[in-house]
Amino acid sequence: MTGPSERTSDPAPAVGPSRRQIDATSLQGLAHPLRVQLLDQLSVHGPATATQLGGRLGESSGATSYHLRQLEKYGFVEEDPDRGTARERWWRRVPGGIIISGHELAESETTRDATRLVLNEFNRGKSARIDQWRDNYHHWPRPWVDASVESSTHLRLRADELRELAVQLDGLLSEWVGRCNDRPDDDLHDVEVQHYLFPVGEPIDGSPPAHRSDDGSATA
Repeated sequence: MTGPSERTSDPAPAVGPSRRQIDATSLQGLAHPLRVQLLDQLSVHGPATATQLGGRLGESSGATSYHLRQLEKYGFVEEDPDRGTARERWWRRVPGGIIISGHELAESETTRDATRLVLNEFNRGKSARIDQWRDNYHHWPRPWVDASVESSTHLRLRADELRELAVQLDGLLSEWVGRCNDRPDDDLHDVEVQHYLFPVGEPIDGSPPAHRSDDGSATA
């Protein structure tokens, strides 16, 4: 989810590492634009070297190496044991997903700025990938274009129903994550799923007001 919360997942086994709830300490370790970009790249494209990541992001390998080591220190990335040599290390996301409860972390003055930075940087990456698809879809084979979807669905729900819908969607996606493991690479390509769940319009009378930050996310 985006907005007040962020969830990212790897193609982890159906039974295996669960999502990690980010606390204030680990948030500070992630709160640098390049670190978020590095984690995002490893999530989307899989293991890579500091040199490869630097080439993608327009950064020096020295900068990417430093920030990868910081991400390793805070438990976000690790060396890939199946790749690399003594001269060049390969990095991968730590198996499992992460959850950043921005609406909770933004309540504290000590974590508010870091929360905003991390969520905004993740969202910039998502928006950039959507724009790239829209600009380049005509270069893709027709079956991939026909299978792609951009849609908005508007519902009238209670708060508990919104939570129920979010849990059901999360469960469905987790099932697909499990199906994606240990398959040959023939005809496979990375696919990103983005969905947004949030109320629209004015707050309901009687509910506590929400503080809305500059990035548009709402915090109770």
